[in-house]
Amino acid sequence: MYENDLALQSEDGAKTVTAEVIARCRARAKDMLRKLKEVNPKQYDMVMDRSSHVAGICPRRAGKSYAGAAAALITGEATPGAISLIISLNKQQLRRIYWSGGPSGLYMLARKYKLNLTFNNTYLRWEHENGSIGYLLGCEDDEQMEVIRGLEADLYLVDECKSFAPGKLTKLIDQIIDPQLASRNGKLVLIGTPGFIATGPFYQATCLQAVDDEGMPYAIPSGTKVDAWGRTANEHLLWSLHTWTLEDNSAKPEQWTHALRKKRSKKWADDHPIWLREYLGQWTVGGDGLVFAYADEKRAGRCTWVPVQTKENPTGLPPDGNWRLVAGLDFGYEAPTAMVLAAYSRKYGELRHVWDWSGRHMLPHEISNMIKRAEERFGRIEVIFADVGNLGKTIAQDLMETYGHPIESAKKREKYDYIEQLNGAFQLGEVYIIPNTPLEIQLLTNAWDLDEVDDSLPKGRTVKEEMGRLGKLVEDSSIPNDSSDAFLYLFRGSLHRFGRISKEIPIDKGSPAWVERQEAVELAQLRKQLKDRADKSHFLSNTLPPMPTGVKAALAKKDTWSRYTHQSLMPSFLS
Repeated sequence: MYENDLALQSEDGAKTVTAEVIARCRARAKDMLRKLKEVNPKQYDMVMDRSSHVAGICPRRAGKSYAGAAAALITGEATPGAISLIISLNKQQLRRIYWSGGPSGLYMLARKYKLNLTFNNTYLRWEHENGSIGYLLGCEDDEQMEVIRGLEADLYLVDECKSFAPGKLTKLIDQIIDPQLASRNGKLVLIGTPGFIATGPFYQATCLQAVDDEGMPYAIPSGTKVDAWGRTANEHLLWSLHTWTLEDNSAKPEQWTHALRKKRSKKWADDHPIWLREYLGQWTVGGDGLVFAYADEKRAGRCTWVPVQTKENPTGLPPDGNWRLVAGLDFGYEAPTAMVLAAYSRKYGELRHVWDWSGRHMLPHEISNMIKRAEERFGRIEVIFADVGNLGKTIAQDLMETYGHPIESAKKREKYDYIEQLNGAFQLGEVYIIPNTPLEIQLLTNAWDLDEVDDSLPKGRTVKEEMGRLGKLVEDSSIPNDSSDAFLYLFRGSLHRFGRISKEIPIDKGSPAWVERQEAVELAQLRKQLKDRADKSHFLSNTLPPMPTGVKAALAKKDTWSRYTHQSLMPSFLS
């Protein structure tokens, strides 16, 4: 659909545009360039860079998104019939930043420079007077990435590159953008802030310390005609690297003044990691910015497994483990609905990832079909832990009452504590993940939002620890976490069933986490009683344990005891 739309619009634009319109648009492009050069000459240099592969890195609040939006609009105004694509992993975040919000929003810039753009809110598409067009495009899944394939554009601008798993960004560049870049003599721009994964295309493009097997950098500083190895940016397909700091953002000079005060008050040296990363926009080795310890454990050769699936053993799990299947569900609509399937074994004391899937705009019957397909392929799911907040409550109720799925309310309190328990389980070798899956990508890339680095830190305490203590520690909203949340739900629900975690990582008696674990143990015991009695009888008897109110209500719509035992106990949110 996008391909046909783009082709039609660019062709129509080329036929109807007049010399007067072209001149008017180019004059506006020059005005935008002049203003950009006044505010931040380094951003101006990036926009004007004629290299085919350009990279820009800066700290937060340094005008990165403004530079990206300006690059797209200047390209459209300066070249009749041009096509500009602004791409990011999280489309909702992209829409919030670029479409209408803040000074970097396309609406705001169009109004400021009187660009006379036409906006289509449905497709996140804009059109210039001269027939040029642009799109905001997400690429969280393969379906969205395929939309980009075949869109031959003049400018591909990929924002928030640190949010991409290295493998996904490599695929986007090598298999989708690069093969079609030359058809319009196009330009690829990667922009973002430093991340915590020192590998992959964005790291290579924006860190001169990243070198290939021969010790040569993948990037060349902008303005350098020939590097120390006699290479040029275009001839050797190197990244032309542009960097700027808060000091360069003259639109908000108070930010740099505040940064210098902060550096003095903290007695930070010039090479302090927080100073380098948060204020100068430079990569630092190490740090505690990633949510999950999975990346470190994977590098150490732990916590991954590759199932060998057969017709007799569709999960590929070790055959003697008496494995039980559990699942996690994270509901969404515009954001994906994600399901993760795992199996636990008391014998091995392990939880193993089996399968995961996600999709947008899923209605209850489609979610039910997804669950049924998983059961047909892998076997009966013992229980599905789901987020029942907001819209999830209605969906979960429908999945239970209408479709008979064993949904149980996921425990969402004390999320930070349980993330640490999951990290402990990774370190103890109790949890295993299948590589190159959507779940693994999120476990590798999900990062904390450590923006609030202004709080005074007690001696020996990290920013992460202090923000956690103050209840301010949250995940970076620009990085998808639906699959990792679904996995955390099932991990929390299965914690008492499989591991030695309760012994290795003690929980204070009486704490919310301790109460949740006790509730889970009691629930498991009651579920076992129900199952044992159901095995002896095919009808309801007066000897069964008392049913919660929510179960009684749900049973009014069911007519078989097996359905009741399969569902286990209805969670309290239906009571």
